[in-house]
Amino acid sequence: MLGVGEILVTTTMPSVLAASAQLGSLKLGASVHGYLIRLQIILDVAAENSLVSMYAKCGCHKQCQHEFDMIQSKDIVSWNAMVAGYSQNGQIERAFHVFNKMRDACLRPDSITMSSLFKASASLGTLHHGNCIHGFIIRNQLSSTVSVTTSIIDMYSKCGYLNYVQRCFNAMQEQDLVLWRAIIASYGNHGKGDIALRLYSDFLNTGIEPNHAIYFISPVAVMFIRAMSHKPNADVLGILLDACRIHKNVSLGEEIAREINH
Repeated sequence: MLGVGEILVTTTMPSVLAASAQLGSLKLGASVHGYLIRLQIILDVAAENSLVSMYAKCGCHKQCQHEFDMIQSKDIVSWNAMVAGYSQNGQIERAFHVFNKMRDACLRPDSITMSSLFKASASLGTLHHGNCIHGFIIRNQLSSTVSVTTSIIDMYSKCGYLNYVQRCFNAMQEQDLVLWRAIIASYGNHGKGDIALRLYSDFLNTGIEPNHAIYFISPVAVMFIRAMSHKPNADVLGILLDACRIHKNVSLGEEIAREINH
């Protein structure tokens, strides 16, 4: 594009800068930014937000803050870029500071804001911060989307509170594939293989079309069988064999059989 003398317009900036952020290429992102400055191109809010997001994801928080401060008409995407940037880099206190400033600016947080903060709480295992956000959602009667609930489940799971995990799952009127995966993984990761297998059996009866169902059953099943001091009973075998039959997973069935006979 640049080789033939075409000028980058602001409508292309979000995708170019998003690619830089995804690649973790600060050099590429900064080069594009420098090009825009040299040509004195006036950026729209979408392009400015992309700059904030790119610098945030590349860990350049000082530059990220500078670009954020330069935005005259900040929208929800601007604020979310800052919250997500700090959250992804484990700077949860700064993420919460931005969140509070966002509320001071009378902007209503959305599901992306909430999910970012929950993910930060989960990665650091900070139950206090996660509880604060969960309480905020409840107090303000914010609707909990599947993505937010999944983030809540992940946070409580990584903090070791499986009773809260189950409560959040049960509170959802519609449980999709992602939500089922989250709760099954939660129990599996905490060595509750028997509960995880029962949940997987319940999942099979929902009629939801599995997406790479091996992701659900293989780690949980093998881990559970390895941890057992005795051979699994008929109920457990029934769940495993039914899953293998439904998904025509011969290799997993053979692996489970080897574990049982080991």
